[in-house]
Order: sequence, then C-alpha cells, then structure tokens
Amino acid sequence: MWYSNVECGKPLWGLPSLRICGRIARVHRTVCTVCPGKYFLKGEKTMIAKETKQQLIKDYAVHEGDTGSPEVQIAILSKRISELTEHLKNNPKDNHSRRGMQQMIGKRRKFLNYLQKNDIERYRSVIERLGIRK
Repeated sequence: MWYSNVECGKPLWGLPSLRICGRIARVHRTVCTVCPGKYFLKGEKTMIAKETKQQLIKDYAVHEGDTGSPEVQIAILSKRISELTEHLKNNPKDNHSRRGMQQMIGKRRKFLNYLQKNDIERYRSVIERLGIRK
C-alpha cells in the first residue's frame, strides 16, 4: 500500500499515512518530500504556534512579562479550544481529543469563575474581547 504526497505526487511507501497541513506523511518518523528537514512522529501533539502564543500573551498580559494571569490563560485555552473544534469537525470519531477539549473547557470555566468572583470588570473585558459568551 502506498500514499502519494499531495503537492508533488511522489509516492510514500510503507505504513498508513497521517494528513498534516495538506500533506501526507507516514505515521512513524518520516521526512516530508515537499518540506525537507521536517518530520512527524507517531503520537505527536499539535499545539498552537509559538508566535501565536507569544502574540496572545502580549495582547492579554496585565503587566510586562505576564504569562500566568487568568486573562492570558483564558486566551491561550480559547485558542486551543477553537483549533480542537475545527479538528473535531473533520474527525467526529476522535473521542480522545474530544475529552481533552472538554477538560480544557472545564479549566477555562474555572479561570472565568475565579475572575468573575474577584474582579468583575476584568471578567467582562475578557468575555467581550474573546467573544466567549453572548
């Protein structure tokens, strides 16, 4: 059984494939023929990009160098939840990722409850900026 690369059509021989960013790579360690130097490992987690995360931290930080405030944590969790939501639309039977997303939603809810109890104005600004609740 073989799979071809989407962009160049070159065949990849071997094990079942994993579709990543429009390209196909084998499940075990495989170098992509389109983007040399990149490889994918079985079970590798997909996370938000470093630049995206840094931008979120910069946008929602309360003070300089702030990475742990509830606003920042809620923003990062919201971004990860939205990415997982898109993944689950394409993969409706992926119950393991669904459980992880539900855990993230619970963690975000706890951060929001903390903000709501302690500082209602910060809570309202975060809700409005992220568009979480209507």
